[in-house]
Amino acid sequence: MTRALRRLNVPVPADVRLGADRRPALVRWRDRPERVECVLDTWCVDDAWWSEHPVRRVYYEVQLVTGVRLVLSWDVLDQRWLAQR
Repeated sequence: MTRALRRLNVPVPADVRLGADRRPALVRWRDRPERVECVLDTWCVDDAWWSEHPVRRVYYEVQLVTGVRLVLSWDVLDQRWLAQR
């Protein structure tokens, strides 16, 4: 019997509101809004620029007021936010 593999922890679309400092302040994911308590880390990925599928994203590791940690990513090319736990 062959079992299909499935991806774990797949990023999901998120609605992110930025604060005055232009960093995530509020995130709506899984149908509920939650405030960002703090941004723990920020990094950028600019890869495969020479290919048909370049990647250009800005990542924010955040902690929500509920204690949940998320990685939010702004996809610069697709102009959308994703959240990953």
